[in-house]
Amino acid sequence: MNAPLTAQQYQASDNAWLGSMGNSQQRSALAALLGGGQNVTAQSNPYAGSGNLDQVIAQSNQDTTNAYNQNAVPQLAAQFAQGGAFGGSAMAQAAQQSQ
Repeated sequence: MNAPLTAQQYQASDNAWLGSMGNSQQRSALAALLGGGQNVTAQSNPYAGSGNLDQVIAQSNQDTTNAYNQNAVPQLAAQFAQGGAFGGSAMAQAAQQSQ
């Protein structure tokens, strides 16, 4: 015969079954968002346009550009050099299409 669950055991089993549902404030904010009760737009986003966000995005873009220039461009040049077509119009077209 099994003893009844305590409140703490019951909550733990619910969290394990449903995933942690967060606190009531998080649940109510999510419900309002999903129900259309909150108007979240780019203009109302407090982080949009802030200097920090712009810097993070700019740095991320620069990192992506650097990675492309340091990895993809040399590999493409090496492929054309090995094929004897380095500097030709086909190489220029392939470089343009890969960007």
